Amino acid sequence: MKSTLLILAASVLLAANCFANDTKADPDKVDLTYAQFTAQKTEFVQNMEDGKTYKEISPESKARVVVLMDRMEARLKSAGSAANLTMAARTDFFNDQEEVNTLLTKAGKDSRLVCRRTQEVGSHQYTNRCRTLAEMKREHDAAQDTMGRATHSPGSIGGQ
Repeated sequence: MKSTLLILAASVLLAANCFANDTKADPDKVDLTYAQFTAQKTEFVQNMEDGKTYKEISPESKARVVVLMDRMEARLKSAGSAANLTMAARTDFFNDQEEVNTLLTKAGKDSRLVCRRTQEVGSHQYTNRCRTLAEMKREHDAAQDTMGRATHSPGSIGGQ
């Protein structure tokens, strides 16, 4: 939950800086300085490296985010601020930002921690088990795969 809120807050902050007072994320209204962007980029990279905030980001997505942010940073460095970018460069900057937001939002959702209180078979004691949504999905998929193989293998009751 904390990581989801952090992602949402960071996305809103980035969007607010980029699209000041405009309700329609219009790439023509971008106003972000190079210094502002580098500070935000540093924070995002630290969050990806901390092993908590974006715990479930894939190595491919992480690499893609870094490439996109480097490209955005290079554009801002040469122009000084987003307001000085050409129309085509602003549009590319906006598209890169949207892709970064999409990748980080998905990783944040997958990294959300869910705790369940369960009672073990044969015991009267309850235990808490906490897992990320991605871990739960992997366990579910593995169980489905195991059950599918058991019912379709020769010699099993369902497989005949």
